[in-house]
Amino acid sequence: MFKSLITLIFCFSLIPHAFAEIKVRWLTVASVIIEDGESAILVDPAWTRPTLLNALGLSRLKSDEKLVESELKKLNITKVDGIFTSHQHFDHSLDAPVVARLTGAVNYVDENSLLISNAFKDPRIKTKMISDNGIIEIGKFKITTMKREHAAIRAMGTKFLPGAVPADFDFGFWQYHEGQTWFYLIEHPEKNILLDQASESRPDLIAGKTKKIDVLIQGIANRESDKVFLDGYLKIYNPSVFIPLHFDNFFKQFDGKDPGRLYGVKFEEILGKIKKEFPQTKVIDPVYGEAYSL
Repeated sequence: MFKSLITLIFCFSLIPHAFAEIKVRWLTVASVIIEDGESAILVDPAWTRPTLLNALGLSRLKSDEKLVESELKKLNITKVDGIFTSHQHFDHSLDAPVVARLTGAVNYVDENSLLISNAFKDPRIKTKMISDNGIIEIGKFKITTMKREHAAIRAMGTKFLPGAVPADFDFGFWQYHEGQTWFYLIEHPEKNILLDQASESRPDLIAGKTKKIDVLIQGIANRESDKVFLDGYLKIYNPSVFIPLHFDNFFKQFDGKDPGRLYGVKFEEILGKIKKEFPQTKVIDPVYGEAYSL
């Protein structure tokens, strides 16, 4: 009887892990939320979009708190544990501090994103510093934070607002400098996820950290060529799931509807090539707010 009871307790102890299901939702541009039922990680929240007045310097480019709060409510996102940004261009970093305040999340920052967060002058925004090859544990998630270079914008032939965020940052459109660029290895007992907003793969920077990537979440907008993209993480790690990011028209004001494709991204073309060259990989064409089980 005692042995049966011990066996029963042991079996029940395995249930939470056995039934842990990781889900990911795309939240426009380069933003995703990754959840396992216990913890939630949000990357690059940016519902707020710049206007012509912002670009002309006639209005500050600051998070639209009403819009952010409305979308969080609509998506039933009430609690987030950690927020990460890939760099400080407005289409990646704009709403992170406000989301941190509204959800109680820790905003994980570097020296540049800390300047943006501090500009809100709101003590309710919690921040913690990250470091190159640092490890952060959030519930069952283990996140390795890694630096990389931001590529030049192909349409411009150069980088957009390179260098550090200015020390006197005050929400000016032209103050959202690139800062430092990060990508993330997110390990979990169920899946290993690599999240990199850049289309140029850098397997050399994750060598020795993992031999397996189950899910690849990667930006496709600024790829140097389809061949370079296809010969990168996809070919090296053969992930079972691929989710593209940074393909929608983030120059259009967000209204909760399909904003259309970003000019020149050739979305259907690259996804078609991935499906043809890697038929074993499930390619997700993400719909805003829809949850996908990994």
